Amino acid sequence: MYYITFSFDDGFEKSSLKTAEIFESFGLRAEFNVIATAHLKKERVHGAFSLWNELQSRGHIIQPHGYNHTDKTSVPFEKATDLINA
Repeated sequence: MYYITFSFDDGFEKSSLKTAEIFESFGLRAEFNVIATAHLKKERVHGAFSLWNELQSRGHIIQPHGYNHTDKTSVPFEKATDLINA
């Protein structure tokens, strides 16, 4: 048996729902990597925890994509380390 993994980052609500729908139509599950603080954005473009809970209950995998979306190459090494370990 072979496994192929597709991972979807950042968790945009509209595309996550469509991706889940496509995967479900083939009897597959998707893996979504979401930003922990995305639910705090006013625009809610990244969805909310209710969305991730719903997708998880439908059989998909929800994984963290970091606490926030800081470009680790743009900050001092110690700060980047702190962001990874947070």
